[in-house]
Amino acid sequence: MSFLRIRHRLQWHSKDAGDRHEHADAPNASSSTHCPSPTPSSVASRGRRVSALSFITSKLTAKSKHDRGVLAEPVEHSINFARSASRVSSHSDSASLDDIRMPVGLGRIASLSESKPADDIFLGVAMNGGRQRTISSPNLLNRHAFLCQSDLDASNDSARQKEGPPVTWLSTKLLTMVFSYVPRSDQISLSFVCRIFLLPAQHALYATVDLQDLDCGCVERCIDLVASKRSLASSIRSFACSILPCSQDGSLPFGVVTFAIAFNNMDHLSSLTLPHFDAHLLHHATFRLKELCILSETMPAKELNALLSWCAKQPDITHLSFPGLLLSDPAHNSDEAIPSTAPSNLPRDPHVLRHLTHFNGPAQLVPMIVPGRPVVSAVLHVQTTLYDGLKPSAVLSALTRSSASLTHLTIKATSVHVDARTLERVLMSAGTELGSQLRVLEIEWVLEDEVLYKQLLSALPRFRVLHSLRLTRRMLPVKSCPFLTPPTTPLHGPRSILLPLFAGPVQDECRPKTAGVPDIPPARAQERAHLSAWSRHCPTLSSVVFLSGAEWDCGRISAYLGGSGLHAPAFRLVRLAQDDAGRISPA
Repeated sequence: MSFLRIRHRLQWHSKDAGDRHEHADAPNASSSTHCPSPTPSSVASRGRRVSALSFITSKLTAKSKHDRGVLAEPVEHSINFARSASRVSSHSDSASLDDIRMPVGLGRIASLSESKPADDIFLGVAMNGGRQRTISSPNLLNRHAFLCQSDLDASNDSARQKEGPPVTWLSTKLLTMVFSYVPRSDQISLSFVCRIFLLPAQHALYATVDLQDLDCGCVERCIDLVASKRSLASSIRSFACSILPCSQDGSLPFGVVTFAIAFNNMDHLSSLTLPHFDAHLLHHATFRLKELCILSETMPAKELNALLSWCAKQPDITHLSFPGLLLSDPAHNSDEAIPSTAPSNLPRDPHVLRHLTHFNGPAQLVPMIVPGRPVVSAVLHVQTTLYDGLKPSAVLSALTRSSASLTHLTIKATSVHVDARTLERVLMSAGTELGSQLRVLEIEWVLEDEVLYKQLLSALPRFRVLHSLRLTRRMLPVKSCPFLTPPTTPLHGPRSILLPLFAGPVQDECRPKTAGVPDIPPARAQERAHLSAWSRHCPTLSSVVFLSGAEWDCGRISAYLGGSGLHAPAFRLVRLAQDDAGRISPA
């Protein structure tokens, strides 16, 4: 075999070289015949073959020694390659080593005593942070193949994750946000479409729970469901209820316990509306409210103290509302009811309701709640008159002690017993105290229309930065005022006593006479007359909503008022009341 012939030739050549060294003085002619001198090409070819075999032998020997865990010297007679033969013939002449030279370009041969980790084959970098080791071509190809295979596996995993319909790629939060804009009837239908829509549809359906229009049986069944299923209770963000069980002194009925468990499960609740406040129901609640509304009409001082003490545990409350609370008159004040003026024994800790921005309640509670808190919007319920002890200047000055600038004010007359004189004093005090910061003014009126329009004519000059004025009518039950007939809207006929004074100039000067433009109704002409007068006293006024529901907006074009040398803003009709048909073009 060619392998054995190379081995025999190498051994014979080494022995012959040793004999020639011993008999150098006696030249032998036959030695040159039997052992011809090698040519340079044969030596180079032989060196390449022996170097390749030596490299393979060193790899196999290192692997076998690494498996056994023993670093021993190679056995000479196992495979007698040139590497082992060079160890045996170390005493021979150095000239014989010149014939077997190490090839250039294959890199250095690893030592037999080295033990590299498996990752070194592919990375080619020493684990101890040393210099980069030279990588041979076969290992370099293996490294690229390994990296390509890892990339292919990663792409297969990503493709495997996107298998199925595209709807499965959408997250639950995204579907919940989309379903929140769907009507409630359609949200119920979406929960039956597929399993993927079930959880988002439930989150959107139970996000707002309003039980104010349901009977007691339906409310109890709903509370039992919320108390038994915490997953549904965690989806509730806004809860409103008009029925609560009464907790008796010294005993808690079963309904109170069920309600308490239900409120404890609503850990994401942010808005709560209750018919009255009960500390037993909310004692163990874990939610953090932002809006709290109490619908009770009466509230003892003890209950109000308990409410404010509980609000100290809810630092995130920004909206506090008492829309139906009626405070008793001083003449009929009892020990249980809250007096018309703020009692001094109620807590006034500045850390309570420190994030309050919106207040809605009786005007008598303003001096106690608003000062020192960042209230920017307030709704005042005027329930008493000047003769009953109401002090409008004290109430409105308390709004100025807010830590933020109050820009939105709503005044509501909640009773027909509030006379026009009291409401006029409230408007005048609001202009005096808040005229430099108030931008939006809303008024809910219960008396005749022209009484309000006349009072505004004298109060608007005090509002220096007012932009929006909104007037609405509060419809009271007939039984509470049987002697008063609700006034008709101006659509059925002009009733204003100011119409002869302003209707002529407004039609002649503010509205250009153009051919083809139809005459505006008398009701719109009356509103134009009021706008013309109000804009003179309050030039910053840009939006007005009348009691009839018609909304007027200030356009960019101003009208010149003859004889005064001033330019008043030109208002245009934006929308009409519901009983008006269609829209009309601005005059």
